[in-house]
Amino acid sequence: MKIVITGYEQEQPTLGYYTIDSKVGYKQIAQKELASPSFIVKDHSSLFTFQTNNETSLLSMMIEDNELVEKDKITILGGKPTHLVYSTKNKLLLGCSYTDGTIFSVGCTNGKFETLITYKKQVTTAIKSHCHCVLLNNNETILAVINIATDQVFFYQIDEGILKEGKVLQLPLNIGPRHGIYNEDCSLLYIVTEYSNEVVVIQMPSFTILQRTSTIPHYNNSSYGATLVFSLDYQYLYVSNRGEDAIAKFKVLSDGLLEYDHSFSCGGAHPRHMILSRDGDYIISCNKNSNHVAIIDLATEEVVLKIPFLSPSGVVEVEENS
Repeated sequence: MKIVITGYEQEQPTLGYYTIDSKVGYKQIAQKELASPSFIVKDHSSLFTFQTNNETSLLSMMIEDNELVEKDKITILGGKPTHLVYSTKNKLLLGCSYTDGTIFSVGCTNGKFETLITYKKQVTTAIKSHCHCVLLNNNETILAVINIATDQVFFYQIDEGILKEGKVLQLPLNIGPRHGIYNEDCSLLYIVTEYSNEVVVIQMPSFTILQRTSTIPHYNNSSYGATLVFSLDYQYLYVSNRGEDAIAKFKVLSDGLLEYDHSFSCGGAHPRHMILSRDGDYIISCNKNSNHVAIIDLATEEVVLKIPFLSPSGVVEVEENS
């Protein structure tokens, strides 16, 4: 397995490229210093992240001769991005910013940025607005943007790169929706909340809330939901919790509703972003406050490897031939 990790820090190596063998260990192949590139996504051979110095730049990178090579960048206005997604069908990098509540779409082909197509505030009225997550439906025709401050999910039609406003789903107030994921056929949307520590299950496209279920049913201290991933067969949903420092495991029932199974340790403190390995055998968890990325074997629910990394926040698995 090969992964690229991003972190929060400003002056330390904040981008790291590693090869991993859970039985043998890990090896750092390359590293790079960027200004707080806290999230990363990929499309085939291209990696997309960002950095914020005096200005904010979206970055396109590739792995060439075992080095992390910057291929292109484009400057955007406003605050640091929070979340990104790449649309292969539309050849777009899409994202949002927590600090100023903006959303954006940028044309990008083969790792080369073309033009900034959409850049706007999600909410134009004078209220607090923090966009936290962007996700695409299977057809890559609709972009969902989760706003943690307004407790809403905004849905945009993608029309030649332009984000056209569509429906808005109002969730219960003060739950703090943070990240979301669709089920296999996009008939259900699952959203983890930061403030109320729940998963909200929403039927699509009727936008009916079917279920609200706790991610920390046996934990009574402060905790904050972070992100969520499905098992490879969509039979289980895993949710990371910062505070409990655990990963909650839910059974996905035949109707798509969730049944809490149990929780297991993330192997560190303050788990943020996590991904499922491509083979479905491992969860890779960015344990920010313990300064490592944990490789968790899902068969045993035990940490089999810890990769030291300062304030890790984002991780992506790359092709083995990279």
